[in-house]
Amino acid sequence: MAYTDNIDQPKWKNRVAWGAQGLLALAFLAAGSQKIIGTEPMLQMFAAIGLGPLFQYVTGSLEITGAVMLLIPATAFWGAALVSCIMVGAIYTHLAVIGGSFVPALMLLLLACIVLWVRNPGRTQSKSPAAGAKTTTPAGRIRL
Repeated sequence: MAYTDNIDQPKWKNRVAWGAQGLLALAFLAAGSQKIIGTEPMLQMFAAIGLGPLFQYVTGSLEITGAVMLLIPATAFWGAALVSCIMVGAIYTHLAVIGGSFVPALMLLLLACIVLWVRNPGRTQSKSPAAGAKTTTPAGRIRL
């Protein structure tokens, strides 16, 4: 499905979405890079969680993938969906396993939800014509 801006959507929504996408991309590029590089705090955190370095590298790769997807208009919705899932897991991990504040993960989840709401493919497509209305196909044929 190709990316198209909703003509009826106010410009401020598009600007807010791009701001949220930029902030999320920066946050997830930084966090994912730390996990891939294997900085000491990340190694300690994943040891406390009880999962090995493989899960650390997978999580870092998914975070970087989500960050890149957020910066590509055609994949921004799916990038936001990916980082939302990661943040739900992060919130659960903070609450149930390692403790500490879950608020940063919650804030990132809320930003991702803004992107999901504005970039929803169902919201950016034009409305279908009324029942019984004549429309034309790309080839110019009339469809009833």
